Amino acid sequence: MMELTFNLTEDRREPLKPQSLKDFELTFGNGSGVNVQSNNWVQGRLQMDNLRQTFVNIQQGKDNEPFDITGYILQFCGRTPFDGKQQSYRVIDNSSVVVDGLHGRFRYTFPAQAFAVAGTYKQAYFRLIRLSDYKCIATLEFDLSVLEDFVFADMVPSDYISPFNDILNQLLDGEKKFKADTQTLYEEAAKRLNDAVTQLTQLGTDVKTTLTTEQAALQQPIEKIKENNLLTQANLDKFSELIDSKLAELNKKITDLANSVEAIRQMGRNNAGLLQYKMVTVTTDPNGRNSVVTENQIKHLQAIHATMSIVDMVGITDKNDSNPQKSDGKLLQQAIAWSKQYNVPITMIKPHLGIDYWDNFYQADYMPTDVAGYFNAWGAILMKYAATCTENNIPILCLEVEQYLMTQNKYLDYWRTIIDSIRAKYPHLLLTAAYMSFEIVDDEHTDLLKYLDLIGMNMYPGYIIDDYSDKLTTSYLIQSFSNTIVGINNAKCIDQACEKFHKNAILTETGCIPTVKGLTQLVPDDFNSVHGANDYEVTAFLMKAMFNFLKEDKNIIGFAWWHAGKPFNFFNETEDVANLSPAENVFKSSIEGGVI
Repeated sequence: MMELTFNLTEDRREPLKPQSLKDFELTFGNGSGVNVQSNNWVQGRLQMDNLRQTFVNIQQGKDNEPFDITGYILQFCGRTPFDGKQQSYRVIDNSSVVVDGLHGRFRYTFPAQAFAVAGTYKQAYFRLIRLSDYKCIATLEFDLSVLEDFVFADMVPSDYISPFNDILNQLLDGEKKFKADTQTLYEEAAKRLNDAVTQLTQLGTDVKTTLTTEQAALQQPIEKIKENNLLTQANLDKFSELIDSKLAELNKKITDLANSVEAIRQMGRNNAGLLQYKMVTVTTDPNGRNSVVTENQIKHLQAIHATMSIVDMVGITDKNDSNPQKSDGKLLQQAIAWSKQYNVPITMIKPHLGIDYWDNFYQADYMPTDVAGYFNAWGAILMKYAATCTENNIPILCLEVEQYLMTQNKYLDYWRTIIDSIRAKYPHLLLTAAYMSFEIVDDEHTDLLKYLDLIGMNMYPGYIIDDYSDKLTTSYLIQSFSNTIVGINNAKCIDQACEKFHKNAILTETGCIPTVKGLTQLVPDDFNSVHGANDYEVTAFLMKAMFNFLKEDKNIIGFAWWHAGKPFNFFNETEDVANLSPAENVFKSSIEGGVI
């Protein structure tokens, strides 16, 4: 894979100057025929289709210190060579993937359209766009050339502007999906209606037969009465038993039909797009350093018809500790007890690694010094959680959360040993893993997905660069799930992984801190950790958009909203459940109204 390195303050780039004039077209160059940075070049073959990738490192200063690209869009811009018609085309693409923002490293995959014309690009560079004001602070220029392909050459060159193309493709796919889904729903509805009519017709026949039988049975005592042979007590008791028996049979048939009709109704609701899992996350830890679960939180979840995803903290001493420690589990058992008391089912247990059990540790940095020792300890911990799930009818166990370095394909054998052990003892337990958004399509991390029951992904802001206001529309926010401000197409990542591995997905985490800037980044600039945040209208707005997005995505079957506790809370747990927050009302009404 190619690798480019740029220094923002030390690299020198000469301006392009006119070199020749042919057919009234100026050809530009720098006089030397190559870029001043001769090591920064990329070469591809005509019609390469998303096969050419490059890693890019951004540095600054004479010591080549990494430049933090967190909060930046890395946009490729290029002007193709001239084609046979003496035309040159623009290629503008936002699909860069940040690999290590703190150390200035990202990955870029060139689209097929970038290799539609052979020759040397008139110009090619990455734009570094700051999200806070959407201004370009630097351009990183490199040489890009496209080799001829005399075997296969049928691509028609054109301008390629990925943000526009993404929106157009979404519209076209939506039209196709709407037509297909409409036909499917019509056929299923027609079948359900025919089945219901058949059952009702059969019930009518059964009722008629029963009445005919009863009429014949009644005829004997009637004849006896006509002959003045009055009923004895024994005759009356026998007749009463017969009537009771027939009535019981008839009631059973009516009950069976009612159950069938309810099953048909539920089938129709599922086909209408209802999600299987609608969770809100709570946390348990032995030290109480996090916003731990409370009885009032459970009461609020009961009021909005949510189920629980429980994050149980697992302790480590630092990012290289190979021996994670499970807590005594007392608070987890308390949460399970509240779950049963208030009839709020637990859907998933999701252990998080945290230094001293604190959930502020960036788990993507976790790299134990003893890998084999870590997997042995982690496997034993997961087996205990699997037992807890089975004992308490909890259907899903999450095997890991954003352990980016540990989900590399080279560790697959360790994961398979853990998975095989769990499945041998608890075969009905569903297994997932909470991947980072881009991770589920990173070929160096996807082998584990083959062995899971559900693909899991954590999805967070920033969605938009705007502060929240009541003038924003949900449709505006929905489109951002396909084009976040850091250039990640979350919807495409999910669909690509699900279709590749033929599995459904759940959002293992999603939510926002309730502030005016809460949709712009994970921890917004206006968040005050002392005073907290309570702009629940912001979370309500995100929920409306998210739920409509989830309803339409055929691959996603559930979510776990983050979080019941601060700072991501979407309600004040000290408030009585009679006073639901705007976000709680959206959650509740979306379930009751059949949106999710």
